[in-house]
Amino acid sequence: ALTNVLAFGFKEMNLNRIEARTMIDNIPSQGLLCKVGFKEECIQRSYRIIRQKPVDIKLYTALRQDFSHLFF
Repeated sequence: ALTNVLAFGFKEMNLNRIEARTMIDNIPSQGLLCKVGFKEECIQRSYRIIRQKPVDIKLYTALRQDFSHLFF
């Protein structure tokens, strides 16, 4: 399903970059993003407030150029 989202974003919407964010401790989601080709870009410190506390998250990106062999 995630590859379909990437294909739609890059082909139909002509996007150049797609971003995904996960909680630092959400290892399954991070693994899925890496498996389909997202790259870990950075940790965004205090990005969200959850239960009145700042929480860091990881930012992952997918660039059109990295998927051109699959969708174009």
